[in-house]
Amino acid sequence: MALVAGSIEVAGQAGQQPSPETTLPFAAQLKNVVVLIETECLHEPSQEELASMSPEERTKWTPEAVAALTPQQLTTLKKDQWLGTGFIVMVLDPRLDPKPGAGLGYNYLVTNRHVAQPGIEHGHPCRVTGRSIGANHKDGASGSVHLTMVPIPVDDVWNYPQDDAVDLAAAHFNGSHDEWEFQQFTDSMFVSKEELDQEKVVEGDPVMFAGLFIQYVGGSRLEPIVRSGKIAMLPRDQISTTLGKPGRVLLAEVHSFGGNSGSPMFVEEPINRNSLGFTYRFLGVVAGEVFETSDLTLQTTTSYKGNLQANSNISMIVPAEEVKKLLSNPVFVDQRDKATVEYLKAKK
Repeated sequence: MALVAGSIEVAGQAGQQPSPETTLPFAAQLKNVVVLIETECLHEPSQEELASMSPEERTKWTPEAVAALTPQQLTTLKKDQWLGTGFIVMVLDPRLDPKPGAGLGYNYLVTNRHVAQPGIEHGHPCRVTGRSIGANHKDGASGSVHLTMVPIPVDDVWNYPQDDAVDLAAAHFNGSHDEWEFQQFTDSMFVSKEELDQEKVVEGDPVMFAGLFIQYVGGSRLEPIVRSGKIAMLPRDQISTTLGKPGRVLLAEVHSFGGNSGSPMFVEEPINRNSLGFTYRFLGVVAGEVFETSDLTLQTTTSYKGNLQANSNISMIVPAEEVKKLLSNPVFVDQRDKATVEYLKAKK
């Protein structure tokens, strides 16, 4: 039942992805694109809590002391749960089947780095004590579907970008469509940097994303929320990302809130701007929002927990190009090469 594992498996049914050609509206299809990501962390005292402790008690919370805690000791201490959104991307690999449209590749779970490593946005990642993925599991006997939480290794299964300004994380996803209800989309749906630079996607284009509504993630099944808006700005220069470092991000006029971190955002792109045809493309990953402080200063924050400040309705998006770079890193490429050799050998 493992959804995330160190091994990598060939995935099929690439056609199980959102499409403007199906009878369901695109917004309705997005409900099956996302999964729930839960990260459990050791609760570390705030500055106020530390100030109220004795000097002896404070020494127990130094970085060295926290790192030295044993699994048994961790079971007795207070924990925090962080919820975020993830989604499945298939990297198509024509080597697996040379026939056009064969649709074979490798699936990956993608989210924000601050969802996989809470606290990284402040430069102090938490001590992770548990990880789980939530998705809709199929009951083969009754045909019903229900939300199931599956633990994944606490040891870091995630891969991160080499650029520490990019708020992304990715891991292998080995869930099958026979057992789980989900829709992946392929890397062929990505909006490229060249398309942005050539203004094939521009400010004002409609966007849509699906993500967790943490006030109600669902009862019997996962129930994501779908929100829409439009592209607000496509900065060509670097600005501060949700990890507090300069990088390339996109801005959309769409309200995001706690739990939406890691949500996939799509742009409704005209096939030809002189016609009535439209198609949806993957624009990037919701990482946070821009909020207004009491003195009307605009600041950036992550969107995996609520904030008291006024939300400006401007969301920060990690571009699809950065997801492509992450899925093309040497670790993933090497694993795909080896898995493809084994797959082709087994087919002979």
